Amino acid sequence: ELEASERPTLLVCNKWDLVKNETPPAEGIAVSAQTGEGCDRLLAAIERELGERDEEIVIHLPASDGRTRAWLYRNARIVNEHEDAGGLRITARVSAKTAGRLRRMLEPA
Repeated sequence: ELEASERPTLLVCNKWDLVKNETPPAEGIAVSAQTGEGCDRLLAAIERELGERDEEIVIHLPASDGRTRAWLYRNARIVNEHEDAGGLRITARVSAKTAGRLRRMLEPA
């Protein structure tokens, strides 16, 4: 069993450019891949759904730690990065699973 009823869902009404004189359901997002209409609203809704479960973290890395920095760019959504006296300060949004993996990576051996 997929347990899909416990997962957040979005009602997407595709090919809306072909529908005439209709209003999409109140909870639906009308989109047209051909015209691009509604795609911005769909992306914003997906970002809201996914972002609600993410946590924001701040990581301090030595400037020489390119491996961890590259891993973060592959596995997190980078909010901000800047260099300070101690190296790099990176603010990112990550899932709980990714945050756990990162903590294990940064633990002293």
